[in-house]
Amino acid sequence: SAKIPELLLLHQHQLLLRLDARAQAGGTPADTALAALNAETALGRIATEKDVARAACFLASDLASGITGVCLPVEAGLP
Repeated sequence: SAKIPELLLLHQHQLLLRLDARAQAGGTPADTALAALNAETALGRIATEKDVARAACFLASDLASGITGVCLPVEAGLP
């Protein structure tokens, strides 16, 4: 089975491939689409694999011992 970092990199790679495919099909160029996506987030960037990994580490730590059944969106404030 794939490990978490590999899955996170795969997700980011798939996002970039989709943006590139849309650009090649005559849509918005990938860099322009990515800039627009970044501009829509509260942090001015899309969430990274490091952001997701840190959230996962927190949830797996003793600091989160009182948290149960939570869905934690890690999306850099994407509306």
